[in-house]
Formats: sequence, C-alpha cells, structure tokens
Amino acid sequence: MKKTIKVGSILVLMLFSFYYTEKIAIYAQNNTPLKKAIIVFKENNSVASLNASINGNEITPGINGLTVNVDKSYNSMRTYNTFIENNIVYEEVKPNVSVKDYPEKTISSGNPQKKAVSIIISSDNINKEYLKKNDINYTNIKDTKYCLIDEDSNCMFSKQKVKLSFRLDNSNFIKNIDSVKSGSLIYIDDNLDQLYLDILIKHIKFYNLNILKLDDHLNESNNI
Repeated sequence: MKKTIKVGSILVLMLFSFYYTEKIAIYAQNNTPLKKAIIVFKENNSVASLNASINGNEITPGINGLTVNVDKSYNSMRTYNTFIENNIVYEEVKPNVSVKDYPEKTISSGNPQKKAVSIIISSDNINKEYLKKNDINYTNIKDTKYCLIDEDSNCMFSKQKVKLSFRLDNSNFIKNIDSVKSGSLIYIDDNLDQLYLDILIKHIKFYNLNILKLDDHLNESNNI
C-alpha cells in the first residue's frame, strides 16, 4: 500500500513538474522582446471587419477584418530573433454580418470601400479582344459563380443572385457614364462602340477605382 502511494506521489510530482515547466516556458517566450514587439504590432495594426449591409431583400457584401497571429508570426522570426514586418502572419476575421450567411438575398453592389468596379460581358461581346489586349479584368457571365438576374431569369438554386448596377449600350452611355462609382457592377452591351468602352476605362481610372473580376469584387476577403 505504501509503495502504491509512493508511486502515485511521484507521478503527481512529475505531472506537476511538466505542467510547471511548460508554464515557465510559455511565460518566458511571451516576455521576450520579440514576442512583445509582435503583440504591440498586432495592437496597432489589426483592422476591424466591416459588416454586410442589408436593405430588404438586397445585400452588399462586408469586408473581412485582419488580425495578427502572434504565435505563427513569432515562429516565422524566432530563427533570427529579430522583428521582421514582412514575416508577420495575418488572419482574416469574418464580419458578424456576412453575405455568406444570407445566400437567399440578392447582391446589389460591391462594397464601396473596396474602391472597385466590375465589368461584365457575354461571350459574344465584340470588345473581348480589346479588354484582353489592354489587360483589363472582365467577367464573362458564363464564368461566374453568381447568377445575374438581369441577364438570366432562370437562376439555379445553388447560385446567389446579383443585380447589375446598369447596362451600358450606345444609346444610354452618355446618360449613365457619370453613374459609375465604387461598387458598380457594369454590364457592357455586346455591340458597345470601342470609343465608349475606352472612355469608360479612362473614367474608372480617373477616379482611382480598380477593375476586379466579379467573384473577386463580391468576395469579402481583405486581399492579404
């Protein structure tokens, strides 16, 4: 009996020793200058997520937040024992209100804070080669995971619906060009004059807006 108690006591002491040693190691690591520098960097550089905006049956995507993964960042620098900003490891933080949680709602635009627009065309569009030649992102309506309700009334159940901002053609171009803004989802008519398309691209660049593929534009990623 005494022997059993003695063995049990030794095991308890060993477990306590391992636990205490691990705690000491974690405490020591957390108090190194490098770990402290990473924690301070995290406090000053985390970005809050932006919630999706809901208006009735329509929704505008949010934007993921950004936070620093302290442990992964530390492990990426510990070999040098020096703070290296390029070795910081970020993680995205999903908004509390996310477009992913409302697949039944129709997306009405991209998030304005992304400072971007999307150009959508059909496979028959005469300006495809112009867009390719000038390295301009565009989306073929057949190549997106979304369903454009203005162009396809038979949306599959698995596809979230997207409402186009407007359709540009030769007859309404002058009227609508000034409506282009951050978040716009622009459908280009198959026969839009190249002159008008060139004006559109210059207009977008003048306002320092990026042209993103539709799926990238509506994605809530922070593009880290």
